[in-house]
Amino acid sequence: MTSTLSKKIDALDNWCLRCILHIHWTDFVSNDEVRSRTGQPFLADTIRRRRLSFFGHLSRADISQDHYRALRACILGPPKDWRCRVGRPRQTWLRTVEDDLRPLNFGLATARRRTMDRSAWRLLDTLQRERERERERDCTEQNTALFHARNSVQ
Repeated sequence: MTSTLSKKIDALDNWCLRCILHIHWTDFVSNDEVRSRTGQPFLADTIRRRRLSFFGHLSRADISQDHYRALRACILGPPKDWRCRVGRPRQTWLRTVEDDLRPLNFGLATARRRTMDRSAWRLLDTLQRERERERERDCTEQNTALFHARNSVQ
């Protein structure tokens, strides 16, 4: 998932929440206010959390299953005789997982080892939720400060 797609998903989510709360488009209600009224996290963050949860599920699978072997082969790298395609590399699911793990300072191999301890992996999910809440608070504070700055100038 690209950042553009993530922003579009969050925009749709905000629009749906406004419809549920019966907020007319001409009413001045910020997205942060809508989020605080509903208590809902950003949809892109929920998708990211579930993607990492699914990665943990795949990593803990039985060794004999095909999806485990495919995941392991992707993490450890392709065989030596394989050649890369010409052109720009595609955005794959594993590259997206790598991007999700980057704020936690994990690579795929480290994350795969960490998933073997399910309780520790869930603790990482909790830490990531706390980071998301901090991000939402920072965003709310910035928007509030910007709003007050605009109104004081006028």
